[in-house]
Amino acid sequence: MAEFGFGAALPDGTSTLTITRAALYGVLRDEAVRRGVPIEYGKRLVSATPERDGVTATFADGTSERADLLIGADGLRSAVRTITDPNAPAPRYVPLLNTGGFAKGLRLDAEPGEMHMVFGRGCFDCYLVHPDGDVWWFANPRQPKELAAIGEDQWRAKLLDLFTRTTAPPATSSPRPTRSSRAGAPTTSRRCRPGTAGG
Repeated sequence: MAEFGFGAALPDGTSTLTITRAALYGVLRDEAVRRGVPIEYGKRLVSATPERDGVTATFADGTSERADLLIGADGLRSAVRTITDPNAPAPRYVPLLNTGGFAKGLRLDAEPGEMHMVFGRGCFDCYLVHPDGDVWWFANPRQPKELAAIGEDQWRAKLLDLFTRTTAPPATSSPRPTRSSRAGAPTTSRRCRPGTAGG
């Protein structure tokens, strides 16, 4: 249907790069440690008190820390957002899930780094072949009601069942995804190659 780029390289040669969240976390953590930034785990924020020249954060274990600035990067149900703005809108469920993973042992007729996006009545999904041969994928299936925890095997079974009816190109070997969720039956596709003009 269309091709579009993810942004041309900057004058200094900087370009976009897709990496796993775990890899990004590792790089950021290692650099923080290298710079002597202390990292503490297992802390749960319970209050934040603004002061004239900073803020004091108090944690569930009774400890507190004072700093110039408090940054909340604690997700959808952010404690920082609720503490700093009690009137902030609460998160609400939308009838869409997001899941993804990595598959090994597949041979797909796709150029490494080229994303293939597939749109259907019940799901949007995407896959690309990483230069190391693994297949990276994600899917956004519809889900009318919010779900409780469901086992990985159940999600994988649903995904495989629904994808047997897709129009995506067949693989030459069986997929072995490390994570899975539910997906629908796509009917149209869009190929997205980094560096190409939008269309």
